[in-house]
Amino acid sequence: MAGFDTRAEVTTDIAPVYVHRDHLMPLGLIVNEALCNAIKYAFPDGRAGTISVALSRVDPKHALLKIVDNGVGFDPKMPSEGMGRRLVIGLAQQIGGTLAYEACEKGSLLSLEFPIEPAAADEK
Repeated sequence: MAGFDTRAEVTTDIAPVYVHRDHLMPLGLIVNEALCNAIKYAFPDGRAGTISVALSRVDPKHALLKIVDNGVGFDPKMPSEGMGRRLVIGLAQQIGGTLAYEACEKGSLLSLEFPIEPAAADEK
């Protein structure tokens, strides 16, 4: 956030999940790209707003990442001119995830369901 001149705030709700080590870098890049895009495009003209990052377990083998903002929104069906969306799609495929972009009543939502490693307690 320090690298941007923004009034947007980021909130997090991160559940503990075991992520395969080969998925850590792609997940980090997905979160970074989504946050950067939200900061740059969801809050034009210095508008204030909130970007929420949540990670939860769906079941013992899957987690759900949601990044939602209350900005100006976008039309997810419109073709993107930048590399960002293509990068995120490719990274989601790389980790075997299911990606969705949605326009919300206020803002936008990126959701990614992806496989996780079973927790040590789950294996017993």
